[in-house]
Amino acid sequence: MTPVLITKTILVPLTPSDAFVLFTDGMGKWWPHAHGNLHMEPRKGGKIKDGTKDIGTIIAFDPDGFLAFSWSPDDADETIVTVVFSASSDGCRVDLTHGSEVILGDVTDAVSTSYLRGFDLILGSYCICANRVFVVA
Repeated sequence: MTPVLITKTILVPLTPSDAFVLFTDGMGKWWPHAHGNLHMEPRKGGKIKDGTKDIGTIIAFDPDGFLAFSWSPDDADETIVTVVFSASSDGCRVDLTHGSEVILGDVTDAVSTSYLRGFDLILGSYCICANRVFVVA
């Protein structure tokens, strides 16, 4: 099966370090609430939880600019998300890649289209939150 990769790039007016902290520690503040109470344990091996349900695991956690995690909401097959945070002239460039060599078997086309639209909404919410200054506790 051909690998399916979704790639998205956004620019936010934050330093790469602040953008990373917002993405990880602040996930519950910016992630659209379709998933309820999303929370990331910000460390390698940490879990991404929707309430009490594990929906992902942190594979790589480098506050200097790289994050990778498994993603399996709604009991779907596990996929991988990577996020790179790099300095740009206007703040931070955030490059997100989502996919897998066997992303979701026979339903790949329908689900990857859903994820394409979904990540537009998700990263749009992140951009809105990045434009507001607040302290992530």
